[in-house]
Amino acid sequence: MDEPGNQGALSQPPSVRPWWVLVTLCWSLLVIGLNTTGINTAIGVIAEDFEMSTTAVAWAVNAYLLAAATTVAAGGQFGDVLGRRRMFAIGLGLFAVGSATIAAAPGPEVLVAGRAFQGMASGLMLPAQLALVRLVFPEAKQGTAVGIWAATASFTFAVGPLYGGAFADTIGWRWLFAADLLLLAVGGMLAWLFLLPVRERVSGARPDLVGAASLGVATIAAIVVLQQGGSWGWTGPLTLGVAVLGIASGVVFVLAEARTADPLVHFSLFRSRAYSAGVITTFAQGFGLMGLLYFVSIFTESAATYDLSALEAGLVLVPGGLVMFISALVGGRVADRVGYRVPNTVAMLLGGIGALALAGTVEPGTSTTSLALVATITAAGVGIGFSTTSAAGMVAVPSAVSGEAGGVINMSRYVGTVLVVAVGTVLYTQVAQDRLDDDLGRLGVSSSEELSVDRAMGQSAGELKKAVDALPESEQSEVTAAVRSASVDGFRWAEAMIALVLLAAAVASWVLLGTRRGESVEA
Repeated sequence: MDEPGNQGALSQPPSVRPWWVLVTLCWSLLVIGLNTTGINTAIGVIAEDFEMSTTAVAWAVNAYLLAAATTVAAGGQFGDVLGRRRMFAIGLGLFAVGSATIAAAPGPEVLVAGRAFQGMASGLMLPAQLALVRLVFPEAKQGTAVGIWAATASFTFAVGPLYGGAFADTIGWRWLFAADLLLLAVGGMLAWLFLLPVRERVSGARPDLVGAASLGVATIAAIVVLQQGGSWGWTGPLTLGVAVLGIASGVVFVLAEARTADPLVHFSLFRSRAYSAGVITTFAQGFGLMGLLYFVSIFTESAATYDLSALEAGLVLVPGGLVMFISALVGGRVADRVGYRVPNTVAMLLGGIGALALAGTVEPGTSTTSLALVATITAAGVGIGFSTTSAAGMVAVPSAVSGEAGGVINMSRYVGTVLVVAVGTVLYTQVAQDRLDDDLGRLGVSSSEELSVDRAMGQSAGELKKAVDALPESEQSEVTAAVRSASVDGFRWAEAMIALVLLAAAVASWVLLGTRRGESVEA
C-alpha cells in the first residue's frame, strides 16, 4: 500500500511541470467557481425574466449542486478506473454543453436542465483535480498546492458575485454563461499542453453503476423531500412516496456496497479518524459557504429589505470574498507546518461565530456596510476551510483510492451546499411568513390582503411590490415595515442554523483529528 499522501514508486517524467498542472486545474476551478457564485447575484434578474417563485429560484441554484453531489462520488471512482485526466476532459466538455444550454434557455425548465449538466460536469472534474495534485506534488508541498487551489476557489467567491451582477445589470445574464465557452476553450488548451504528460495508475476495478445509481436516487429524494415538503405537505402522499423511494435507495446502496468487490465507497475509509474529520468538516464548510453567499444575496436583493441590484449585492460580498482568498492561502501554509487539527478547527469556529454574529446583530435598520463587515468573520472561516478540510481527509488515504476518497469528500461539500439552500430556504420562508402573519393580524389587515402579501413573499420582488401597492395607502408603510422585519427574522434563523452546523463541526474536528498529521487506512 502507498504511504498516505505519496505516490510511491510512480514517479513523473521530466516533461511534467507540476506548477503548470496546478495552473490548468485552477483555471477550470475558476470557471466552475464563477458560475457557482455568479448566479447568486444574477438570480434575481433571472427570476424577474422568467417570473420564478422562491422555490423555483432555489431549484435553479440546487439543480447544479444536486447534480454535482450525486455524481462526484462516482466521478472519483471513475477517475480511479478510467483515469483522472480522462474524467477531467469529459467534465470540461459537459460543462460547455451546460453553459450553452443555459445561455440559450427559453424558460426556467431548460435553465434548470442546463444547470444540472454543469453540476454533473463539476462532479466529474473536482475529484480528478485533487487526485492530480497528489500525483504531481510531493507530500511536503501538497498543503501549499492545495492552498493555492483553494485560494483560487476563494478568489471566485470574491469576484464571482460582482462578475455575475455585472453581466446581469449590463449586457444580460445570458452572457454570464456564454462567456464560459471561451474560458473553457482556454482550459482545454492548457489541459492538452500540461496534463497529457502526467503519468497515472488506473485500477482494474469495474465502475460501481448500481452504487452510483442508488446513491444518486437516495440523495435526490432526500433533497426533494426537504425542499418540496412544505408545499406538498409533510404528510402528503407525494412527499411520503418520495421519502420511501429515498430510504429504499439508501438501503440498496448500503447492501450493494457491502457485496460488490469494487464498491463506489469503501466504508473502511471511515475507520480513519482523520478521513472522517475531513468528510464532516468539508460538509460543514460547504454548508457555511453557500449559506453565506445565497442568503446574503437574496436578503440584500429582496424588495422587502435593501432592494439592491445584482451588482450592488455583489459589492456587499466583496470584502468577505477578499478575506476568504487571503485566509485560504494562509490556511494551507499553516497546515504544512503544524498539521490540520488547529487550522481546521479554527476554520469551523470562525465560520460558526460569524454566522452567530449575523444572526444576533442584523436588524431592520442595519446598513449594508455593517452586514458586509460582519460577514467577513464567516468568510475567514470558510476560506481557511477551503485549504484544510479536504486535505485533512485526503492525507489519510492511500493513493490507489485517492479519486474515490476525493469524490466522497467533494460529495460531502456539495451535499452541504444543497442542504443549506433546501433547508435554509424552508426555514427562512416559514419564519418570515409566520412573523408577517402575526404582525399583519395585529395591524388589522384583512385576511384576503394578508393572503396576497403572504403569497408575494414567496414570489419575485416585483410581485411583492404589487401586493403592497394594492393595499390602502394608510396601511402601506406599516405593512412594508412588517414585511422587512419578517424577512430579517427569516434571515437570522437561517444564519443561526448555519452557526449550529459549523460549531458542531469544530468539535468533531478537534476530537477526530487529534495531534497526528495523518493516518492511513486500508481500503
